[in-house]
Formats: sequence, C-alpha cells, structure tokens
Amino acid sequence: SDDIDHQLDGMIQSLVAEEIARQIPQSLRDQIMEHKRHLEEVYVSLQNAEARRANALLRSTHLKDPLHPLLKANGEVGAKFPRDLTALFALDAAEAKALSAEYGLPDIGDSRERNLNRFMQFCGVSYQMATKRSSQLVEKGPTLSICPVD
Repeated sequence: SDDIDHQLDGMIQSLVAEEIARQIPQSLRDQIMEHKRHLEEVYVSLQNAEARRANALLRSTHLKDPLHPLLKANGEVGAKFPRDLTALFALDAAEAKALSAEYGLPDIGDSRERNLNRFMQFCGVSYQMATKRSSQLVEKGPTLSICPVD
C-alpha cells in the first residue's frame, strides 16, 4: 500500500510537471525564477539593514551583548561571524581577514585593524580600531584602542 502510494505520488508529480510545462511558457517560468531571486536579495538586504541598525546601538560598556548577525548573499550567516563585541575585538589578523573574505568585503589585506574596521563598518558597529602609541609601549609596538565613531 505504501509502495503504491509512493509510485502514484511520483506519477502524479511527473504528470503535473509536464502539464505545467505545456501550459506555462518557459519565458514566464524564467521570469518567476528571476522574481524569486530578486525577493531573496531584498529579504537579505532587509535583514542586514535591521541587523546594522541594532549593531549601531551596541556600546562598549556592554561588550557581551550579542552582535546581530548579517546574512551573506546566499542568505546564510557566516560561520565565522562573532557572537559579540568581545569576540569581534579578540579576532587576530588571520581571523579578521578570513571573516572579511567570508562576507566578500573589498580590499582585504593583512592589517588586522583595517580588516576589523572594514567589517565593523559593514555590520554597523559604531567603533573603529585605532593604533595608539604610548611612551611606555614604544618598544613593544602599537596597541589598539576602540574608539566610538561620531
């Protein structure tokens, strides 16, 4: 009985597909697919705009508040997307570069602060990493400060 139901389902699906192909011209089916792709792009843009708005409200006094994830072009959240500001600021140069590449950001380089700044700007975080030198740290090299963006 289950086998017969399965065979009938397959036959019915096949017949319906054939009838649709005969009744609906290919150009119209192509147009429908194009509209679906466009709707998916609009959905990703809307979700990302909302995430950027929420991320712009994050403050350095609440570093553990979750970052609102942005979607990649395929509609998925990147596997490397940090969970909060603490995780974002803790990324090393290779991780910051990989995160920027995962989201297809332009001008990816080897500079940790440049890649982090580009990613923070991309996801709406209102901070920038800035190299800061102090007389006590000159021998050790630059350190990074988190500066709010006006």
